[in-house]
Amino acid sequence: MKWVTEPGIDAENAETNKRRFAMIWGTTGAAQGWSVFSAIFHLGPPASAFMTFVLVISMTLYAFMQKDGLVVRLLLFGIVAGWGELLADAWGVVGNETLHYPDGLKIWCSPWYMPFSWVPVMVQVGWLAVWIERKRGLFVASVVTMLLGSSNIPVYELLAKYQGAWYYDNCHLVFGATPVYVILSEALLCAAMPTILHNTTKCPLWVIPLLGAAQAAWIYIAGNIAFAITG
Repeated sequence: MKWVTEPGIDAENAETNKRRFAMIWGTTGAAQGWSVFSAIFHLGPPASAFMTFVLVISMTLYAFMQKDGLVVRLLLFGIVAGWGELLADAWGVVGNETLHYPDGLKIWCSPWYMPFSWVPVMVQVGWLAVWIERKRGLFVASVVTMLLGSSNIPVYELLAKYQGAWYYDNCHLVFGATPVYVILSEALLCAAMPTILHNTTKCPLWVIPLLGAAQAAWIYIAGNIAFAITG
């Protein structure tokens, strides 16, 4: 599949980018709408698992139907980052003891679906990071993704509490639900994505898992830095 091993990307290709944006905004809207619905009716972890796999399957189908090698690479990047993020989750659960999950099937300290839940986020923010970096440069892309991370992802944390998927305590909280350190750490981890993904369209395919591992490591480091600053 040469379209995966040598995907290329043209920032001026309006039709390709239009399809990618349709997929990104469509999946983002679906995730947000489902999160609100799940929070209102307290649907718990099963609702999170359901939407996680709806999003991952939808993105995978899009990538292969459209033969979009970049999205395939972002999916691979997200899978590796998601599994690596289990370390950051474990630190939140047993390290600083701020993160709490309900009982149920777990991988290490996290719900069984959690490694996959990072995949849609990595694809959505990852595509914006690549596109903006090509259009406006690395600095602008880093600022935009940082603002996106600090404003969008924490909303899911707030909704997760009322959904019954997870919650935080023993730290400074916004609206009684979202930790200040999570807001800062999400900003930091998203700000790094344009740099980490800078050559994702040109590098050999085997490099993509290494980039995912780097992202996972930065998620852990960013969480530690943010908690040390804000408590």
